[in-house]
Amino acid sequence: MTDTEAQQVAPQPAHDRDQMNVGRIAVVVVILAVGMALAIGLCWLVMGEPQRADRTIFPAAMASLRGWRCVVIHHTGTPGGDLQAAMRVHAVAGSGSAATCHFVIGNGQGMDDGEIAATPLWIAQQAVEAPGGVGEADGAIPPGAVHVVLVGDFENGPLTLDQMNSLVRLTHALANHCRIPLARVFVHSDLEAVACPGSAFPTSELLRRLGDKLRS
Repeated sequence: MTDTEAQQVAPQPAHDRDQMNVGRIAVVVVILAVGMALAIGLCWLVMGEPQRADRTIFPAAMASLRGWRCVVIHHTGTPGGDLQAAMRVHAVAGSGSAATCHFVIGNGQGMDDGEIAATPLWIAQQAVEAPGGVGEADGAIPPGAVHVVLVGDFENGPLTLDQMNSLVRLTHALANHCRIPLARVFVHSDLEAVACPGSAFPTSELLRRLGDKLRS
């Protein structure tokens, strides 16, 4: 055997073998880390960020989500109105405070048809307070209620299709992220002897569609 051949078959020094092993381990670690990052990213895209799945309903400026317990649905009792008008109308019917609702859904007269608008009360994650009036303070409405007002008078006509679709989307998002069961989605007249949200409001259709989405 020549000197060259002897050098070729000579065993590698221990430190060289150690360096190779360390290199292999580093490559494996990098591959695993990249794989985990890709998996997390995919889950993020599929599932959405908790409590931020819908930026309209859960805007970035919103305070930390509080423990909401139910949803109560109202109407303005007026043909139309923008966000400010809807809040004023509902305040007159409720406690008289500046804002007694968390969301308003438009009907195309003052707001876009089906538009969902979050009020300052929801952005601040504050419950409705109704001292001396109709509302949570006197026990008529359960505490921790999210109040949703639809623009329209559903004693004299139905809500629009876009309003209904938006209401289902909104209540589904609230039920999912706030852990509110279907049995805790109310219309105002379920809780008090009032004509709100009106005799033409399709309560059974809402609960059926919401139940289908929650089960899917």
